[in-house]
Amino acid sequence: MNIECYSPAYSILAKAYELEGKMDSSFCYDKKLMAIGTVYAKEEASRRLVAYYTETCDLDKIRYYIKRNKLYSDSIQKISVSESVATVHSL
Repeated sequence: MNIECYSPAYSILAKAYELEGKMDSSFCYDKKLMAIGTVYAKEEASRRLVAYYTETCDLDKIRYYIKRNKLYSDSIQKISVSESVATVHSL
Protein backbone atom coordinates (compact mmCIF):
# COMPACT_ATOMS: atom_id res chain seq x y z
CA MET A 1 0.00 0.00 0.00
CA ASN A 2 1.24 3.48 -0.86
CA ILE A 3 2.16 5.23 2.37
CA GLU A 4 0.96 8.56 0.93
CA CYS A 5 -2.58 7.14 1.17
CA TYR A 6 -2.46 7.97 4.89
CA SER A 7 -1.97 11.67 4.22
CA PRO A 8 -5.69 12.62 4.11
CA ALA A 9 -6.49 10.72 7.32
CA TYR A 10 -3.52 12.18 9.16
CA SER A 11 -4.45 15.67 7.93
CA ILE A 12 -8.00 15.32 9.23
CA LEU A 13 -6.83 13.98 12.59
CA ALA A 14 -4.20 16.70 13.00
CA LYS A 15 -6.75 19.43 12.21
CA ALA A 16 -9.38 17.88 14.51
CA TYR A 17 -6.94 17.72 17.40
CA GLU A 18 -5.85 21.30 16.70
CA LEU A 19 -9.47 22.47 16.86
CA GLU A 20 -9.94 20.61 20.15
CA GLY A 21 -6.85 22.31 21.55
CA LYS A 22 -4.98 19.01 21.83
CA MET A 23 -1.74 20.29 20.36
CA ASP A 24 0.35 17.30 21.51
CA SER A 25 -1.90 14.91 19.57
CA SER A 26 -1.94 17.23 16.56
CA PHE A 27 1.86 17.42 16.80
CA CYS A 28 2.19 13.62 16.44
CA TYR A 29 0.19 13.57 13.21
CA ASP A 30 1.89 16.68 11.88
CA LYS A 31 5.30 15.05 12.32
CA LYS A 32 4.02 12.01 10.37
CA LEU A 33 2.68 14.29 7.64
CA MET A 34 6.05 15.99 7.29
CA ALA A 35 7.51 12.56 6.50
CA ILE A 36 4.82 11.09 4.22
CA GLY A 37 2.26 13.77 3.39
CA THR A 38 1.44 15.48 0.13
CA VAL A 39 2.78 18.98 -0.47
CA TYR A 40 -0.61 20.34 0.60
CA ALA A 41 -0.57 18.33 3.83
CA LYS A 42 3.03 19.33 4.54
CA GLU A 43 2.15 23.01 4.09
CA GLU A 44 -0.62 22.74 6.69
CA ALA A 45 1.46 20.56 9.02
CA SER A 46 4.40 22.94 8.92
CA ARG A 47 2.06 25.84 9.79
CA ARG A 48 0.76 23.95 12.83
CA LEU A 49 4.30 22.97 13.84
CA VAL A 50 5.33 26.63 13.80
CA ALA A 51 2.45 27.31 16.20
CA TYR A 52 3.42 24.32 18.37
CA TYR A 53 7.05 25.34 18.64
CA THR A 54 6.05 28.95 19.27
CA GLU A 55 4.25 27.68 22.38
CA THR A 56 7.38 25.81 23.48
CA CYS A 57 9.70 28.73 22.55
CA ASP A 58 11.99 26.56 20.41
CA LEU A 59 13.42 29.19 18.06
CA ASP A 60 15.46 26.77 15.95
CA LYS A 61 12.39 24.63 15.22
CA ILE A 62 10.28 27.75 14.56
CA ARG A 63 12.80 28.95 11.96
CA TYR A 64 13.04 25.48 10.41
CA TYR A 65 9.29 25.05 9.99
CA ILE A 66 8.77 28.61 8.78
CA LYS A 67 11.28 27.86 6.00
CA ARG A 68 9.54 24.54 5.24
CA ASN A 69 6.16 26.28 5.16
CA LYS A 70 7.47 28.87 2.71
CA LEU A 71 8.90 26.12 0.51
CA TYR A 72 5.60 24.21 0.44
CA SER A 73 3.56 27.38 -0.09
CA ASP A 74 5.75 28.31 -3.04
CA SER A 75 5.38 24.80 -4.48
CA ILE A 76 1.60 24.99 -4.17
CA GLN A 77 1.64 28.40 -5.85
CA LYS A 78 3.64 26.97 -8.77
CA ILE A 79 1.22 24.05 -9.08
CA SER A 80 -1.73 26.46 -9.11
CA VAL A 81 -0.13 28.65 -11.78
CA SER A 82 0.70 25.60 -13.92
CA GLU A 83 -2.86 24.32 -13.62
CA SER A 84 -4.24 27.76 -14.55
CA VAL A 85 -2.02 27.97 -17.62
CA ALA A 86 -3.04 24.45 -18.67
CA THR A 87 -6.71 25.40 -18.28
CA VAL A 88 -6.29 28.52 -20.40
CA HIS A 89 -4.47 26.57 -23.12
CA SER A 90 -7.19 23.93 -23.20
CA LEU A 91 -9.87 26.52 -23.98
